[in-house]
Amino acid sequence: MKILRITDVPGEHSNRLIYGILDSLKCYTLYECSEKEQISLTNPARTVILDNLHQAPNPALLIRQITEANAKIERLILVDQKETQIFTLPDPYLLSRHIVLIDPLRIPKVFSDQRDYYVDTTEAGNALLNLTRAA
Repeated sequence: MKILRITDVPGEHSNRLIYGILDSLKCYTLYECSEKEQISLTNPARTVILDNLHQAPNPALLIRQITEANAKIERLILVDQKETQIFTLPDPYLLSRHIVLIDPLRIPKVFSDQRDYYVDTTEAGNALLNLTRAA
């Protein structure tokens, strides 16, 4: 299973850039994680998205629930709004890529070489498609 992370710009639903990127994916199952301690895995697609993972009481538990599922999940995409938050992945899983979406009006002063930054959601969507095809 390939695990990717996308950090969206902080803000309300209408301001989020992630939805433009998700439009580029053909088929996925999205689980809302805000205030959730577990999710109901009912026939998930091969691409699973955990949205608002930063608002879950125990993000590691939700991630482990997906990685230990008996479903044929090929890609797990973690979506959050806190770039510096650390999500613990169970062994032997590693984070394949961390994509950070940037509001062009609020360009950060410091960039991490551990992350890929995008202002253009089309470009970020293409990068995500290329990463998910490689899985």
